[in-house]
Amino acid sequence: MNSTPFLSATLGALYQDFETRRPTVVGIKPFKNNNQKVASKTNQITIGFSEPMDQTFRNFDYGPLGEDASIRIKNGIGYAADGQSLTFEIEDLKPNKQYQLTIGSGFRNANNVPLKAYLIDFKTKAE
Repeated sequence: MNSTPFLSATLGALYQDFETRRPTVVGIKPFKNNNQKVASKTNQITIGFSEPMDQTFRNFDYGPLGEDASIRIKNGIGYAADGQSLTFEIEDLKPNKQYQLTIGSGFRNANNVPLKAYLIDFKTKAE
């Protein structure tokens, strides 16, 4: 009987290796994530990625607060030339309201590795 293992490492080790190779969101602009005083006149968000992304894949979803708190995307402006950021226009924000948007694992890098999901979460200031 052949005693050669089927896997090159344990499932846990393989999973950890996969997780370390996944691209991540490194930040958003024009404000920092979890900001509690975002101007309601904000009309664009730019997502920064840890590495160039495949520009054909996208995936947005509601955050834990659901549809009522979702950021509504109005228009995709597009990726930067280097593929490391994506800008989109958002619909008008209401003052003193919590907003969320999940940037999902449907985003992929150039090697087809899925993004680690990232929650954009902020509140607009009372104006």
